[in-house]
Amino acid sequence: MDRLENVKLEFDAAAFCSPDFSFQAAYYLGHVSLQTYEKEAEMIEKRFSDLGDDSLTVTPFKSGNTEGILIDLPDDLIISYRGTESRADWAFNFKAKQINSWFKFPGRIHQGFFEALNQVWTSHIEGAIKAAHEQGKKVILTGHSLGGALSLLTAARIARLYQPRMVKAIYTFGQPKVGDPRFAEFISEHFPDTYYRFVNHRDIVPCIPPSRLGYDHCGKLYHFDDDGDLKAAMQFESIEVDADIEVDDYERFKIEMLTDPSGHVAKVTPDYESLPPPSQLLGIDDHSMIDEYLPALRKQLDTNSAEDFT
Repeated sequence: MDRLENVKLEFDAAAFCSPDFSFQAAYYLGHVSLQTYEKEAEMIEKRFSDLGDDSLTVTPFKSGNTEGILIDLPDDLIISYRGTESRADWAFNFKAKQINSWFKFPGRIHQGFFEALNQVWTSHIEGAIKAAHEQGKKVILTGHSLGGALSLLTAARIARLYQPRMVKAIYTFGQPKVGDPRFAEFISEHFPDTYYRFVNHRDIVPCIPPSRLGYDHCGKLYHFDDDGDLKAAMQFESIEVDADIEVDDYERFKIEMLTDPSGHVAKVTPDYESLPPPSQLLGIDDHSMIDEYLPALRKQLDTNSAEDFT
């Protein structure tokens, strides 16, 4: 994201004192999710350092093609994963065969997301969560696009390794579907009031993979219309007609995302250069974190109280 340097980072650790939903927390986590797209770790650290808050420690991480940010707060650990940015990321997104997890939670999950999380699990995430548990901290999970999917899988692993109550909140933006209905039920059972999923207007990414391939959503939905106003705050099932894509359209979208400017369709391996700008790709404009999600979150923060949406 070349324009990231033009967006001033906004973040206030005080927004996370309460476990309850708030647009303030959502807005700041949107900023954190945006920072995961920064290619220079030193720049991420500098932006947070410039906030002047000595109570937080920021650690960017990367292994393979998966990367993100760890933010240590006095009482919480924030884990944010970078979203979809390259053909390598889309390759993970479209590796949609369902598999069983090592962590033995019910249902089957997306193979590509499972592999993407495993790239950083042992090297960066597992130890950070263990340290947070030993310090009595809660975990806050967030991410845009692919990053949201990895956040949800991390929550499921925490539920198995420790207790669901260790997860203080999950905020995702433009997140694709992660597993089958049994997995969605597992998430709903363990995180009934702490998982918040934001969708902007007609963003295509939350519609994939298609339900006909065995995928389902869960979590409390906050759905923005084209003007950034709140369209719905409800379970995704109640507007399923707006939340899906036909398999044929999904296959065409897959080809579009994996095709480079020369017309070559990339193989599903994580070693390709960045995609063209989103403006050159049909059906993806509403997915932009910098142009769509963050302004909508700001609008809601300015005009509504959190109590109106809980």
